[in-house]
Amino acid sequence: MIKIAVSLIFILTLNVGCATIFNNRRETVYVDSDPRGAEIQSNKLERSAKTPTSFSFWKGGEIHVDLYKEGYQDQTVEVNKELAPSFWLNLLALDLAPIGMVVDLLSGAMWNYEDTVFAYLEPTGENLTSQPEQQPQRPLRYSQPTISRPKNSFYGPRLGFAYLDDELIRTIHKEHNGNEHVGHIITQFGWNFEKRFTPNEDGVTFVWEAIPLIGAIDRDLPLYSIMGIMGIRTAGGIELGVGPRLYSNNDGKDIDFGAVYKGGMTFQYGRISIPLNMVVAPSQDGTSISVLTGFNR
Repeated sequence: MIKIAVSLIFILTLNVGCATIFNNRRETVYVDSDPRGAEIQSNKLERSAKTPTSFSFWKGGEIHVDLYKEGYQDQTVEVNKELAPSFWLNLLALDLAPIGMVVDLLSGAMWNYEDTVFAYLEPTGENLTSQPEQQPQRPLRYSQPTISRPKNSFYGPRLGFAYLDDELIRTIHKEHNGNEHVGHIITQFGWNFEKRFTPNEDGVTFVWEAIPLIGAIDRDLPLYSIMGIMGIRTAGGIELGVGPRLYSNNDGKDIDFGAVYKGGMTFQYGRISIPLNMVVAPSQDGTSISVLTGFNR
C-alpha cells in the first residue's frame, strides 16, 4: 500500500501539468524596429515603451505588438508560439493525462513564445518624399542584439543499452512465465526533458530531469521505466544525480518503485548538449546498469 501511494505521488508530481513544471510561466520578448524609437503597445504590456526594449508577460493566449512612429505606417506584429515538447509528457500519466493537459492549458505553460520580434516600418507618403533616393537596406530578422532571458528548458532523444543482473533476469522471466527472450544486455530508447537552474554562468548548474525509457523492444518484450533525477552539473560538464524511478517488467501491468543514480559528462557542441551517462538502478527485483547518450537542444 505504501509503495502504491508513493508511486501515485510521484506520478502526480511529475505528470500533472508537466509543461507547468518544466517551463517558466512567464516569458520575455525583445522588440526592435527599423527605424528605432517606435512606440510599442501590446495586450500583454502594462504601459507603452519605445524600441528597442524587452518586456515580460504571463503566458497564455495570442500576443501581438503594435508599433507607432510619426512619419511611418503603423504595424502590428504577432508573437509566434509553439507547443512546448514537455506538454506531451502528460501522456505518460495515462488516465491522469487530461488533468495535466488542462493544468498546462490554464497556466499557459503549454506554449513557448518566440523571444525576439523585429519590425521594419514603411515610411508614409509624406515622409517618403523627404527620404534620400537610396533607402537603407532592410535588415535581416533578428540581426539586432537581443536581451532575452537565457534558455533553461531542454529536451532531446536518448539511446543506449543496459546490463541486467541475474536477479533481475530471473524476475522478468518469472513475470513472463519463463520467457527466455531477455538476456543480460538490452537496448534502451527514450526521451529527456530537462530543466536547468543556473545561479551564475561560471558555477554549478542544478538540473532536474525526467527520462521515460523503453527497453528490450528488439526482444519483443518491452520494459518500461521513467526516471526523475535531481542533480548538479559543473562548468566542465561533469554531472551527478539521484532520484526515484517507476518501472514495469510485465508490459505495464504492475508498476514498481526504485531508485536511480546517475553520473557522467555533458559535452557542448555549439548550442547542442551531448551527454554520456552511466545510470545505476537498484530495486527489489534486481539491478540494471545503463549507458545512455543522445543530445539536448
